[in-house]
Amino acid sequence: MCASGIDSSDGTLICNTGCLYLQRGDRESARTWWRRLLDSPDVDERRRAEELLREVDGKTSVQ
Repeated sequence: MCASGIDSSDGTLICNTGCLYLQRGDRESARTWWRRLLDSPDVDERRRAEELLREVDGKTSVQ
């Protein structure tokens, strides 16, 4: 999580940080990190964030 200060625009790092929070049971922190990706210029990152947010909210099944 400290690495997030190195490059806060790295979509992979942001996504993985959210995943780490989710693994620790902290859904709200995971959501916070994934919401940051919604502003990404990368369409794929935005789609992945939307998918992860839906999954953590129980709106789709995890595959």
